[in-house]
Amino acid sequence: MFDLSGRTIGRYRIGERLGQGGMAQVYKAYQPGLDRYVALKILHPHLTTDEDFAMRFQREGRAIAALEHPNIVRVYDFDTVDDLTFLVMEYLEGISLKARLRELANQQEQMALPEVVAIVYALAEALEYAEAIVETVREPLVVLDADLRVKSANKSFFSTFAVTSGQTLGRNIFELGNGQWDIPKLRSLLEGILAGNIKFEDFEVIYEFPQTGRKKMLVNASRLFIPGNQTKMILMTIDIRTLF
Repeated sequence: MFDLSGRTIGRYRIGERLGQGGMAQVYKAYQPGLDRYVALKILHPHLTTDEDFAMRFQREGRAIAALEHPNIVRVYDFDTVDDLTFLVMEYLEGISLKARLRELANQQEQMALPEVVAIVYALAEALEYAEAIVETVREPLVVLDADLRVKSANKSFFSTFAVTSGQTLGRNIFELGNGQWDIPKLRSLLEGILAGNIKFEDFEVIYEFPQTGRKKMLVNASRLFIPGNQTKMILMTIDIRTLF
């Protein structure tokens, strides 16, 4: 694994490596112009040349940069310098929750209840905020797990297809409604993402809505990359067009 510690990339002097995953490495870095420390999340070099990965990485940065919450790390910038693509993020002092749990395990201790409550409360606040942002998205969207079961969906999905969360969550996407998603080609495309493909775009589905009639739906799906989480998940969005 490459190590960039001690190098200068653009305006940033790279310090210690804070962590790494299958997609990127994170370093502490100093930004002299603003006299501050930041965290650089640097895409692995072999992925920088993959256009789909690079675009996905940039979209991740834009999505997080749009969030403003004290319990969600800030994203300041996105850049590519010397064939290195990276996000510039807020640097936070302290250790990660993962490191804290490992520390307690090594000491054969349990986390004190007040600390547990504080962490859970902070996570719940951040999650509630992020979910509220998702609910403002007009397009129906749904998150699928590795078995193609629905983990979550936004209000637009429920209202557009006139279903409830109880009729949707935990069910296989191909079992929803009257089977409108049970299309061999769509199944193949979704299974392809789980097998390693990054995304597909504008797969056309014709659907007869009870109230508004026949419409064309353009289905887009991409693999969700969550730092520190190797669980395979898919984000599927639906762009609905009227047929004339």
